[in-house]
Amino acid sequence: YALATSNCVVRLTTGKTKSLEALREGDHVYVTHEEMPEECDKLVLLPAMAANAARRVDLSDAPVYRPHLSLRSLMLHDPDMRPLAARIRQMAWLRELDLSNNMCHGVAGFLFDPQDRREAPKGCAFPALTKLNFSDTIISCGGVARLAHAIRYNQMPKLRELLLVRVALGDAGLEALAKQLRKLVDLRRLDLSRNGQIRKNLHVLVDPANLPLPSLEWLNLNGLWQVTEHSWDMLARAVKSGGFPRLQSIATSTASARAPLRLALSVLIANRDWDAHEARCARVEHRASPIVMGGNDDEDGESDSQLYDHNDEVD
Repeated sequence: YALATSNCVVRLTTGKTKSLEALREGDHVYVTHEEMPEECDKLVLLPAMAANAARRVDLSDAPVYRPHLSLRSLMLHDPDMRPLAARIRQMAWLRELDLSNNMCHGVAGFLFDPQDRREAPKGCAFPALTKLNFSDTIISCGGVARLAHAIRYNQMPKLRELLLVRVALGDAGLEALAKQLRKLVDLRRLDLSRNGQIRKNLHVLVDPANLPLPSLEWLNLNGLWQVTEHSWDMLARAVKSGGFPRLQSIATSTASARAPLRLALSVLIANRDWDAHEARCARVEHRASPIVMGGNDDEDGESDSQLYDHNDEVD
């Protein structure tokens, strides 16, 4: 617990000096070392990190009512995460939740379906949540399916950022998630990178039944090295045809996919800019009033023309 509440340098039984910087008030925890901690190191570090996490979700602590909660890089396992998730579910005010870089497989289930009932939940778990980060938690297909179930029943209706970097997301997990993403009408940032288990189901993401994603602006698909060229072409066609109408950036590390995606995104942006230009022109024309000519004959019989705008008051 002393490690969890202060900054100190500790000489562990391995003879290596390591620094654990554990800051209060929900900040991140960083363990600096040259390699992954050895087993004897974990015996010292893990209890301190678990105590750190427990303090952050202590509902009796007033600062916890801040809208951001980070339990990042605490090396938490499922036995540690289960009781923490029960406390987190009571934080309906949360706007950002970061559980990344932990050793949890069941975190999604603990948060959204603790009883493993797979039925429609009552109420909304996180009505204010806008950012959720599960990256590097190895939740795998089963965990992503629990997440998709939560999205289906509007447990995070205001979600804008969903980060699932390296979570062992396979074809089954992507299929379950893709079918529910359109329910997140405010989703702007989606990161599915470094999930090399995805092989053939990228086309599910661009299935017309699962589109459009009306607010998505940023899509990261780096590290999907098993996805076929045909699937990348399907994604490019979906981008070009408006399946992602507000998309501004798409990332991929697959060389053969870059050219068609870049071209499709350029076409999308050009069409979007042209539509915006036409809309502005239409508004200008709508506001402009017709010019009406009227005249009065003076004493000399000459017509004295006047120009006036119907929108102006005439005395």
